[in-house]
Amino acid sequence: MAAEQTVRVANLVLECARRQTELGRHVLLAVDSLTGLWGALLETEQADAQREADRSEARQRIIEWMQRAGNFGGEGLLGGGLGGSLTIIGTVWSTAIDDEAEEEGEVHPHLRLLEHVLNETSWRVALSGRLARVRLYPAIDTVRCLSRDEARLLAPEALEPILERRAQLAGLSLMERWRILLGVEL
Repeated sequence: MAAEQTVRVANLVLECARRQTELGRHVLLAVDSLTGLWGALLETEQADAQREADRSEARQRIIEWMQRAGNFGGEGLLGGGLGGSLTIIGTVWSTAIDDEAEEEGEVHPHLRLLEHVLNETSWRVALSGRLARVRLYPAIDTVRCLSRDEARLLAPEALEPILERRAQLAGLSLMERWRILLGVEL
């Protein structure tokens, strides 16, 4: 699919989801992959170097997508308070950046998506390639997962034990954390 078509379809889907929230529905929008959408947005602007991507309209558009997730409560018809919620879940491909290539401006902008949207997301689930390679699923690296809203969403008496347990798990190896969380003997 051409970049223009990808962007057009993505925008139509997002607007359709927003209309559903206006009707009081709760919508989950799964995007596989945000990296592909980001690439299409950059391609439509012909922003292929990192410096161009940093200044591109695509950067603002992908941030707007992420800001709409969870924050858009949609007003009902005629401004009523029936609005539902919109949650966007998307995959992002990430890899280490070569510092020398970055200095030369040779880093492909697709690799920088995580940096562009990370601060705009309210939560993230980090996957572990190491767990996946040994076929241990769900391959979630719990130490790298976070939620900015858990303190706001959970009562203090519920949050405190979670934070204590998380601190205990952080001192263990990735495999040990996985085993304990799933209650599995290896």
